[in-house]
Amino acid sequence: MVDKKDFKMTGISQIKIKKKAIWWTVFVLVLFCAIAGIMLWISSTSRPPTVNTGGYTNGNDW
Repeated sequence: MVDKKDFKMTGISQIKIKKKAIWWTVFVLVLFCAIAGIMLWISSTSRPPTVNTGGYTNGNDW
């Protein structure tokens, strides 16, 4: 019968994450948030076509 190996905690992580992958992920997230924020700002500050400004009615009052 095979003996169980003892578990030794060395404090060294066995998961390897490259710093380059982390920086690319951060860069893509920041870029996405910036583009989404600009699009939200443009859509919130643009004037909607309303009846008073002649948007959908071509200047004709209702």
